[in-house]
Amino acid sequence: MNEIKYFNDFWKPCVEAFESPSKITWIVNNTNNLYGEFYINTDRYEINCDEWGDDIWTYKFYYDENGSKTSELINKDENKFKTLSTIREGMIFLLDNKKTNGIIINIMDQSTGREYVWERFSKEVSKKYKFDYVKTELLGVKVLMLWRNITFDKMNNAFTLMSRNFLN
Repeated sequence: MNEIKYFNDFWKPCVEAFESPSKITWIVNNTNNLYGEFYINTDRYEINCDEWGDDIWTYKFYYDENGSKTSELINKDENKFKTLSTIREGMIFLLDNKKTNGIIINIMDQSTGREYVWERFSKEVSKKYKFDYVKTELLGVKVLMLWRNITFDKMNNAFTLMSRNFLN
């Protein structure tokens, strides 16, 4: 019985954090851009989405540490779960508030945990919003592509354009 109580005591704050995302302040919300920020304790995070033609959007998330940006989840313990749920809420906001035929997500670091989380979010979005989904890789960067109402060729063209911009 003590093991079960310990397990419940350990996971309860994590579940509560995952079910209560932070408030995102959307600073830019126009036709081609969506930019927001949120805080977990004193840590500042950014969500940046850009439209690349044919209503195909990129979805990027950063932790901002004195102007230096990283996609790492720096919060410890249950706050990591709050960060994840807030990132998820940002993606849902994008889908519910913009015309989206596609979403491109770059997984910039080598964390298998973050890769798993992004894949999970992508599969959830694919099912709920009726998107097709594929995972690919470019120069060591894992890329998740979700699309609907357009051909894969259009999606791939946006990805190519985005990749050229990324590489320059």
